[in-house]
Amino acid sequence: MTIVLISASVMGTADGVANDLAAHLNSLGIQVTRSSALEPWLADSESRLVVVTSNTGAGDLPSPANTIHMELVTNYPRIGGRGFAIVNLGDSSYMTFGEAGQKLHDAFMDLGAEPFADMLTLDACSGEDPVQLTIQWWDEQTQ
Repeated sequence: MTIVLISASVMGTADGVANDLAAHLNSLGIQVTRSSALEPWLADSESRLVVVTSNTGAGDLPSPANTIHMELVTNYPRIGGRGFAIVNLGDSSYMTFGEAGQKLHDAFMDLGAEPFADMLTLDACSGEDPVQLTIQWWDEQTQ
């Protein structure tokens, strides 16, 4: 299995989570391709996509997730049946908690992509380690 891994971060947390997830996947023998665009995923029909994204305070997607969202809603790539998963990092002290990742998830679903794992939404206010929760999520969702 090949995972195309994209991270989009405001303060660096999503990038750190993606780095540690990539290391975990590599330790499991899973090939990881890091990217900032959909092209590697689109070019390999057997690959799966994982996007680790934070949310801005206004509930918007940071770059490159915003660029990917715009590509999905304007170019409509042929991704029907393709596997994807979203790790959605947010802060519940904002009224827009988790909206950015949900927006991206919905755009993939609208084009027929299929989640191979439930979306993971993490709350910065919980005090829990997002890396540990993400690795636990991966291990539970992909058994």
